[in-house]
Amino acid sequence: MDRTAIVTKADSIRQTVTIIIAPIVPGHFVAKLASNGDVLVASSRIPFLDAARRLLELGHPTDTVLVMKHGQAESLRATIGNAAALTVKETENGPAFRRYDGLERLSVAPPIAPSDMTGVLQPSAQAGRTDEAEGSS
Repeated sequence: MDRTAIVTKADSIRQTVTIIIAPIVPGHFVAKLASNGDVLVASSRIPFLDAARRLLELGHPTDTVLVMKHGQAESLRATIGNAAALTVKETENGPAFRRYDGLERLSVAPPIAPSDMTGVLQPSAQAGRTDEAEGSS
């Protein structure tokens, strides 16, 4: 069976919430619900992730799909639970996704490996990979 068909079918069963973002000042965005224009986040550098946390606070299920549009273009898509569990931190290599520290308050399990496991392939992910694809340590 085609995996794409499975993912598409699963996403069509899930509830979807769409947000529209717009710049308010350089580097900061407002995030509004596309359905009614209600403001979820008044000002944020990471409106997709902050909107996901706000939707959890409002009682949306973690498996609801969150879609972000910037203008007419779809920019990002993830489940609310996965997006809420992340933040963006500056690193020596530029911005990077990291686990959000306030998850206890939101009661959401992180969808990513603990920081000491970042970049480590799990055994099931290593099947079929070459040493070159895994990178050097």
